[in-house]
Amino acid sequence: MGKTIRILFLTMMVVVFPLISWLYLREGIDFRKNALNEMEPIANLENLAFPVFEVEVGGKVDFPAPYYVIVELDKSDSLISNSLTGISTQLGQVPSVVLIAIIDKSNPTFQFSDSWVLIDRNDPLAVQLKSATAELPEYTSGKAVYLIDSKRQLRNIYNLTDMEQMRDFAVHAGVLLPIKNQKDLVFKRKAEY
Repeated sequence: MGKTIRILFLTMMVVVFPLISWLYLREGIDFRKNALNEMEPIANLENLAFPVFEVEVGGKVDFPAPYYVIVELDKSDSLISNSLTGISTQLGQVPSVVLIAIIDKSNPTFQFSDSWVLIDRNDPLAVQLKSATAELPEYTSGKAVYLIDSKRQLRNIYNLTDMEQMRDFAVHAGVLLPIKNQKDLVFKRKAEY
């Protein structure tokens, strides 16, 4: 009886647990590959007049090639407010992500947090972005979210009022955009006796 239990335990440790681990990791790899395939670049925006920002990372000023999340907003409702709050929560503190909102500055419809850069519809970036994306089938005027990588490639356009598309945005942003740097753990040794 004891020998059977040892063989069963050894089989579990050598075969079953590694197999389960491999299946779990394989599922994660497939998930990431599918998300990256859904974000194939759809337009090159490197000629647009993107603003340049100083970003403080780890106590020093750095000039990284930022990722941009640009929101085009003509009016606000509860769905849009929830989506904008979610974007702010998910990406507002990531140093290499710049959140830009294209709004009508004379008639603002939503209260944005400090993590957003607000530009007017007549700003050169807003005008160029609209003309560069107007022909794309994904484009939705007045309620669009643009996900732009550090090489100024437009990865996707999402509709702010479509919750399924905003779920896709959350997944895609999590896969594409860099995560916020966490402080390293520091272990202090006590005196040895």
